[in-house]
Amino acid sequence: MSRSEADTRRELIDPKLKDAGWILQDRNQMNLFAGRCIAVCEFPLDTGYADYMLFVDRKAVSFQMGLQNYGEIIVWILRWKIWF
Repeated sequence: MSRSEADTRRELIDPKLKDAGWILQDRNQMNLFAGRCIAVCEFPLDTGYADYMLFVDRKAVSFQMGLQNYGEIIVWILRWKIWF
């Protein structure tokens, strides 16, 4: 059975981001002063929405669009965990 994008985010990706030390926030309640590493869900871009926009020290450092490949997302999360 295939998961929806929302289910994939909630069940698989959000916990990994939290475990890696990211503070998860909804774009409507974004507070970049809440901590050093903030992951904002459904962040608006000129071309659509990023599934996650990552901020470090209140500066955008990366975004992820298209959550089709769970393995690639985990590598992406772990890479940011190591760097910050």
